[in-house]
Amino acid sequence: MKTIKYLFVIMLIGSFIAFVGCSKDETPEALKIVSITGLGTGLETGLATTVDLNAITAADDVPLDVVITITFDKAVDASTANASNFNLNMGNDPVEISVVANAEVVTITPLNDLARGKGHQLILSADILADDGGAFTATSRVFSTEGIAEVVPPQQANMVVYIPFNNDAESTVGDITPVFEQLNYGSDRYGFPGSAGLFNGATAAGNGDIVEYEYNTAFLSPSMTVTTWFKINSADYSGSRFMFGLAVERGYFMELGSGSVAWMKFATNHMLDPDPKSHVYGVSWSDPNGDGVIGGQVLVDYLGSITDLVADDNWHQLAMTFDSNSSVKTIFIDGMVIMQLDIDSETLEWYLSDMAINEVGVESVIDKKFAIGYAGSRDNQATGWALYANAQNTFKGYLDDFRIFNVALTEAEISQLYNDEKN
Repeated sequence: MKTIKYLFVIMLIGSFIAFVGCSKDETPEALKIVSITGLGTGLETGLATTVDLNAITAADDVPLDVVITITFDKAVDASTANASNFNLNMGNDPVEISVVANAEVVTITPLNDLARGKGHQLILSADILADDGGAFTATSRVFSTEGIAEVVPPQQANMVVYIPFNNDAESTVGDITPVFEQLNYGSDRYGFPGSAGLFNGATAAGNGDIVEYEYNTAFLSPSMTVTTWFKINSADYSGSRFMFGLAVERGYFMELGSGSVAWMKFATNHMLDPDPKSHVYGVSWSDPNGDGVIGGQVLVDYLGSITDLVADDNWHQLAMTFDSNSSVKTIFIDGMVIMQLDIDSETLEWYLSDMAINEVGVESVIDKKFAIGYAGSRDNQATGWALYANAQNTFKGYLDDFRIFNVALTEAEISQLYNDEKN
């Protein structure tokens, strides 16, 4: 009988040992997501905004400066928390991020603000592990950022300058950065703060808002197109003001006239091809509904009020194209032709051709820095009536989406760009 009791006890002990051994060999439970949230600054409100990125419905209006926090049900193996296992893509393009794990929480921080109005995908790899070795099932989440997506313009490959004025004056195309920047930022035509350049004009001679860029061939081509959106108030225009320019009339400039913007002028300098009186350069003054048509045969001239057309405190698109093959120069407001000139007509004395800078016979300094906010740079001295040091006629108003192309866009392409950008 005792022998049977001893055997029974031994069997119980063995069973207990076997049970404990099986417990130690069990697979750790899988690593699971508890929540995914995004925290950033609302583009429209300027306030801290939290977005649920783990909801059944894909999140939209995610802040551009979002920081993503993923909370798991247990601690994450920090060695698996890296940019190989946590990916953020905009379409097919990867977004550079930093990844930091702290126990159950992984923080993903994009190194730059995300693009506006774009779809993004957050991808989590199956190589992510829990601290206890628990496996993770690969998954992904999609969301879209707030704001209006950047327009793809016609002939995008020929766009050599694009300044969106999103809280800075940098060009997102080419190696073009401002060397001097004095302006503020306001709301764009969609109502997003900090998304348009705000130029406050001069309060005294020589201190008006201006942005300058070192000369680059992107700013001047034989054929070219310039487009920008602007908003002005007629009350600010008792005198004329310059919107932008390169070496004033020796390159090109845009001017809005006095008397509540009674006129406007987009003057351009050109080489001659050839000229019977051996001129080398000539200026096409191009004053719609005015008297500045010297140097061109007028094909179209706007007969309405320039004041009513542009000086109503609303946003408008300006465009100028010049085609050196045909020597036709066209000025548009909101996709509509308001002036068109044939500037090498055989009926004229001056046969204007490629756009160029005129440095002939200049005793003073031509400074070739491109300026937004005035007709030339602060250092340009080649034109006595446009010296920044004496100026109180710098631009006053808003500018946005400034583009330069090294080709002349067609009328249909200008209309397409206007319709795409106004929406």
